[in-house]
Amino acid sequence: MNRVERQQAWRTRIENYRASGQTMVAWSKANNHTIHELKYWLKQIEGPPKSKRSKSASTFIPVIVPPSPVRSNLPTGSLRIHVGAASIELSESFDSTQLREVVKVLKDLC
Repeated sequence: MNRVERQQAWRTRIENYRASGQTMVAWSKANNHTIHELKYWLKQIEGPPKSKRSKSASTFIPVIVPPSPVRSNLPTGSLRIHVGAASIELSESFDSTQLREVVKVLKDLC
């Protein structure tokens, strides 16, 4: 039996397998074939399963992210600290010792 004849024979067998409603294992056993033969010829005749077929090339869509809005009206270089209900606004040249003392007092009060 040449390749073309084998291919035609397996086309018929695959049609029978599909029409049977059986699992691959059950059909293979009932028809004296190995499951590997059935899988091989399914792949040869029908190609890879749809999920494994190559898909069209991906297309990337550019995303433009707008700059985030400024959420604070603080001057550049300043910092706002909230301790409980209190709020402290600091400039770039704040006194760290004084800040430490203020936060300590606020922590105890709030």
